[in-house]
Amino acid sequence: MPLAGVGEDIVLDALLSGSLFLSLHGALPPGGEFSAGGYSREPVTFVKTSGPDPTVYKNSAQIEFPPATTNWGVINYFGLWSSVTGGNLLAYNNLIIPQTVDIEDIVIWGPNSLIVDTN
Repeated sequence: MPLAGVGEDIVLDALLSGSLFLSLHGALPPGGEFSAGGYSREPVTFVKTSGPDPTVYKNSAQIEFPPATTNWGVINYFGLWSSVTGGNLLAYNNLIIPQTVDIEDIVIWGPNSLIVDTN
């Protein structure tokens, strides 16, 4: 059954509050997460920019991964986790344009570029 606008708002409020971490993947999550060469999940904080109907959240600050110390490969997907290691995969999506990460590359999401919405 679909959620009403207020229901969507309540669910996303609960899901996107607290400590959350962004992951990078070569294959469909939860598999394929990068694991070497300086990689680590990075914290992300969301702020509600509209809602309800649609409810929209965006990252409030830049998300910057450490420089790659080895070639990570191609990022095809990203995930949102409840913990910096282990934890629960809460959401994921594919990149529209996959990105190759080579030695010394830095992956950055600018403010307001990671969007979770009910559209």
